[in-house]
Amino acid sequence: MAHARKMTWEGRTISVAAPEDLVLYKLQAWRLHDQDDAAKIVAGVKDLDRRYIQAWLGPISKATGFPMEARWREILNVK
Repeated sequence: MAHARKMTWEGRTISVAAPEDLVLYKLQAWRLHDQDDAAKIVAGVKDLDRRYIQAWLGPISKATGFPMEARWREILNVK
């Protein structure tokens, strides 16, 4: 949650996952709706920090065995 963003909701300050972290979560889950969600986030968030996402692909791949780089490339080609 170090990368989380603060928002106010119903008078309370809450932490929410940054769009970059949501993309990383969606790349890990990789169900059809997660793929669609990731593509929509990439297409819809103008200031998306792609370098942040790319920096985490290798470490997540190493920890999980998931082909994160290939999944990321696929999402970039979908939009």
